[in-house]
Amino acid sequence: MTELTAPAIIALVGTGIAALTDARTGKIYNKLTGPLILIGLITNLILGEPLVGLLGFLLATAIHMPTWFLQIQKGGDVKLIMGIGACLGWPFVLEFTMYYAMLYLVVGTLTLILRGRLFNLYMLISYHLKERLAAARDTSEGNDKPEVHAFEATILWTGPVIFGATIAALYLN
Repeated sequence: MTELTAPAIIALVGTGIAALTDARTGKIYNKLTGPLILIGLITNLILGEPLVGLLGFLLATAIHMPTWFLQIQKGGDVKLIMGIGACLGWPFVLEFTMYYAMLYLVVGTLTLILRGRLFNLYMLISYHLKERLAAARDTSEGNDKPEVHAFEATILWTGPVIFGATIAALYLN
């Protein structure tokens, strides 16, 4: 069990607030994530360990920013995780990311099941695989791009998942 230090308390409070606002509004706000990053960096500087916050922030950015570019995660999610890294450092970011991935998979699957959309995921994956094969075939034959079909998205509010992963990474080691 990790000791409840000032950076851990800051991370828990920040992710707890994000969980509530994300569940209520579907957003994690910059007015939370920006100060969380800054407070994490300053707290570690005051504690005499400036590299802890900086390296945690940089690793969280390196791991999670590409997921934003690929539209896997939303910007608020990534910035919240960067704040967690600024508070708790790079080793924590690695452990957190493992728990986050596991919880996201479980919670995401349960969300799809409870909303009756698990079949949508199958259809979406099948469609994209078929589209890629057809696009490759059509490109080689000089045809136009295949028709695009829309599937209804299922939104998963990740603030609560991030909060849960933070607790898991703090206390399940």
